Parts: sequence; C-alpha cells; structure tokens
Amino acid sequence: MLLILIILIIIIGFTYNLNVKYWAWIVGGLVLYIWCKDVLTGTKWFEKPKKIIKQIPDIIQEEKVEMTYDEYIASLPDLKKIEKEGYVELTDLCVATENQQKLFDFFKTVKDFSADDDYMTTLNYVIEYLDKNKIHFIMSLDWKASINDLKWRINSSLKDNYGLTIDLPKQEDYEERATVSFDNVFEDFDKPLRNKGIQMGFIDTQSDEYVIFLHKIADKQKVEKSVEKIGYKYHEK
Repeated sequence: MLLILIILIIIIGFTYNLNVKYWAWIVGGLVLYIWCKDVLTGTKWFEKPKKIIKQIPDIIQEEKVEMTYDEYIASLPDLKKIEKEGYVELTDLCVATENQQKLFDFFKTVKDFSADDDYMTTLNYVIEYLDKNKIHFIMSLDWKASINDLKWRINSSLKDNYGLTIDLPKQEDYEERATVSFDNVFEDFDKPLRNKGIQMGFIDTQSDEYVIFLHKIADKQKVEKSVEKIGYKYHEK
C-alpha cells in the first residue's frame, strides 16, 4: 500500500513539474511516517500478524446424565454371592430374630460399593445402613472414640440381640483422656462379656478404625469363616 502511494506521488510530481519545496515536504512526510509508523498506525514494520483466535462454541458436548441416588445405587454391580452369604450367616449368628428378616432382604439386593469414591467398600455401606436403621450389629469406632461410646454400643447390641444387661467398665475407670485405643480397654470390656458366653469379634479393615460385633463364644469358628467370606480377617482380644 505504501509503495503504491509513493509511485502516485512521484507521478504527480513529474506530471505537474512541482518545485523543490514540494519534494521536500513529500520526502519529509515519508521519513516521518516511516519513523513513527507504530505510533501513527499501531503496527510496526515487518511485524508478524497476530493470529485471531475465534471462540467457537462447542455445540457438540457430551450430554451429562443426572441420576437420582436410587438410580445410582441400581447402576452398581451386584455384590458377589459369597460375600452375600457371609453377611447373611453373620446376621443369623449375631442378630436378634426380629431384625433378621429385614437384614436378609437387604443383603439379598445389596450392591458392590468397592469402586465407589465415597464408601470405598461394601462394608462401609453396610455399617452406615445399620446405623441409620438403629440395628446394633456391625459397629465402627474411630481410634479416638471415648470409652463411653464403646460402652453405649456394646450395651445396645447386648440388649437388642441377646436380651442382656452387663456391668461394663466406664470412662471414670480410666484416666481422663483415655480412648478406646488405650491399652487393655477392649480386654477389660471383653471379660464381663465372656462371663455371659458372649465375646467381641473384630473385623480387620487395615485402617485406624475398630469394626466390632458381638457373638457367642460357641460360634467363634462359624463367625470367623463368615467374616472371611465378606473379604476380611477376623480377630479377637
């Protein structure tokens, strides 16, 4: 564009035989333009043109499917048959008859939560279900749980599943900061239980929680096999 303008000016100058003053103004203007091009036009000489990025709306998007909680549960895979058998057997051994049928129906349809980001294991889902329905069967205790929390859970399971009331240790029997993870706490609770033919069983989840349940001492071998079916190791104090 600049080259065309220069050629036109030269042609006009020669055509009309303009004087030196005219040429001085022309040359001076061109020099000023060349020197100050970036100021006058906003662009520099030989500047690479900027790419114009056009925001094109993504009209082809993957449709997000929103599911209700019940629909999500239904979409999960079924729990393995052997795991269902383990939970049913433990229910039969450790839960009062009046609560058994509800749990039998639950375990028949329970899903596999091992790939769920929130529960991570089916056992965690089962424990939550039991807590929500106030069925004192398999119970989880954090390592920082109080002595009174342990006492309440054991008393609830004893009352609901075995119709027993047993004198158990209390918080005052230990130092003020004592929790269930202190030495000999579980052993202290287990002694009076065993005097009544009951004991605590532990499901080893390889974590910082304690998963406990009560069962008859006579059923220990059966209980141990059932815990293995649901995918864990059984241990006792």
